[in-house]
Amino acid sequence: MSEQSRKINKQLHEELRNIKFTKQEKVLQRTHPTTFKHKLISLWNKEIEISFLPIVAVCLLSLVLIGTKDMIDKNPEQMNRDKQHGLIEIGGYVYWKDTLEKRGVQYEN
Repeated sequence: MSEQSRKINKQLHEELRNIKFTKQEKVLQRTHPTTFKHKLISLWNKEIEISFLPIVAVCLLSLVLIGTKDMIDKNPEQMNRDKQHGLIEIGGYVYWKDTLEKRGVQYEN
């Protein structure tokens, strides 16, 4: 060591002589966990960064898949059968034929 670094080292020791570090055990437990509980706490204490773009992409993809599930499940023949036998379109809305007949009977009485 050079003379200058010895002086700095000596000055540092003199300035820090009154400072006592009393929580060595707590610091060691946090930095080097021994029990399962301490390991779990140290794992919970970590920061995780997740990019915003993949989250949005996954959400949009799941919404699209949920929205098109009926179209995937039904084939065109079944959709045509539904239209012929039980669905009626009035003013851009689609109603079941049975429900319209029941409502019609209620309003007639």
